[in-house]
Amino acid sequence: MARLDLWVGCIGLSLYTLLVAILILTIVLVHCCGRKVSQGKRSIRWIFRIYIFFFSILRTGWISFQTFDGGSSITYILNRLSITLYFSAVGFILIYWRQVYRSRNYKASFPKVGWGMLAASLLLLIITLATIVQVLKSGYANRDKNSVYNMAVFEDVILSGVLALAFLVLGCHILAKTIMTSSSNRDSKKKRMRIAAISFITIIFEGIFCSRTYLFAYRLVTGVAFGPTSVFYIFAYFIPDVVPMVLTIFLIEADQRQDDSHHDFIDGLYEDQSIVTSSTSSSVRESLLVGNSDEDD
Repeated sequence: MARLDLWVGCIGLSLYTLLVAILILTIVLVHCCGRKVSQGKRSIRWIFRIYIFFFSILRTGWISFQTFDGGSSITYILNRLSITLYFSAVGFILIYWRQVYRSRNYKASFPKVGWGMLAASLLLLIITLATIVQVLKSGYANRDKNSVYNMAVFEDVILSGVLALAFLVLGCHILAKTIMTSSSNRDSKKKRMRIAAISFITIIFEGIFCSRTYLFAYRLVTGVAFGPTSVFYIFAYFIPDVVPMVLTIFLIEADQRQDDSHHDFIDGLYEDQSIVTSSTSSSVRESLLVGNSDEDD
């Protein structure tokens, strides 16, 4: 495979570097603020962040080699490993959507579906490693004639299509549930904003995964990329890789702010209750003292 145009590689490097910078910044903010989060939500968030961090590092290395060295066995290894981490991270995005937007009632423990996702990620990683070994053993230069190599591309097409369908179904379910939820006039504006946000995110995710599915499928069937190489890399790799992750990072940040408001509200209630209890106890003690002094008189 020929080298990427320098400007295309620079776009990719800039986007993946930006993703790493945003992720590190949010982690630093979370650590400095010391936010109170339930164990289940914290686990999903941190697993997602870990996957995205290593995915971004691998992608940065991949696009660097692809730009300055061209296609080689190293670029193939970095590409396959990063794609595996990508699909695993997107799976946890689905779980996070389900936990956050389907219901505001959280369980303190790590959800069972999360353990299932971890098992699926491990299985996908094992398949990826076996694929890499077989392709390199058979000769990377003849990869297009390798059935295992083509099966890996077919796997990418299937997983992208499944994710597109999953986000559509879950997004429509959450949207319908939100619309049917009754709300007071005071909360109607918040409800409309929530509906608009869910619709926007669903459309963005759906468009991204559908386009990626089509571009991968087109390349698998025809043997050539759809359009110029720059267009293929931007719409099949850069945008699908970065946009869903950045949106999810900001959604996590917004959800944490809502958690902070909730905890501040609860803490305020406890403080008010403590003040009332303390005031009541003081009043009772004063009354008893006054009563005792009257009896002594």
